[in-house]
Amino acid sequence: MRHQWTYIRFLSHWWPPVAWGLAILAFSGHLGASSNTLALLHHLLDLFPSLSPEAIASLHVAMRKVGHLTAYAILYLLWYRALRFHLPGRPWLTCLAAFGLCALIASLDESRQALSQVRHGSVSDVWLDLTGAALGAFLVPGLWRPAKNSPPPAAWDRGEKSWQEGRRH
Repeated sequence: MRHQWTYIRFLSHWWPPVAWGLAILAFSGHLGASSNTLALLHHLLDLFPSLSPEAIASLHVAMRKVGHLTAYAILYLLWYRALRFHLPGRPWLTCLAAFGLCALIASLDESRQALSQVRHGSVSDVWLDLTGAALGAFLVPGLWRPAKNSPPPAAWDRGEKSWQEGRRH
C-alpha cells in the first residue's frame, strides 16, 4: 500500500509539468499558428465591433506575448512544485533546475517553430519565455512558504505517519 501512495505522489508531482510542457510543444506547431490564434481573437472580439483592424492586430500581438509569459510562468511553478519534493532543503538547486527545464522546453519550442512551415522560431521569444519563467520564480516565495511546523517532504516520501516520529528514529 505504501508503494502505491509513493507512486501516486510521484505522478501527482511530475505529471502536471510534463503535460504542460507537452501542451506548449503541441502549440509550437500549426495548432499555435498566428492564423489560428487570430481566429480565436476575432471570436472573442465580436463583442466589440467598433475596434479597427489595427487595434485588433495590436491586441493579437499583445495576446501572443502575454501567452508566452503566462505559459512559462506556469511551467516554472509546476516544475518547482515537482522538484521541491525531490530536492528537499535545496531551494536554490530547485529554482535553478526548474529554470533550466523551462529553458530546455523554450529552446525545443522555438526550434520546432523554426522547422515548421507555418511558424518561425525566434531567439527573442526564448528570452520572453525565460522572462515568464523568471516571473514564476518571483512568485515562489509567496506561494510556498513552509508552515512553522510543516514536515520536510522527504518524511512524507518515507511514508512516516508523523514527521515527529520520523525525527525520533
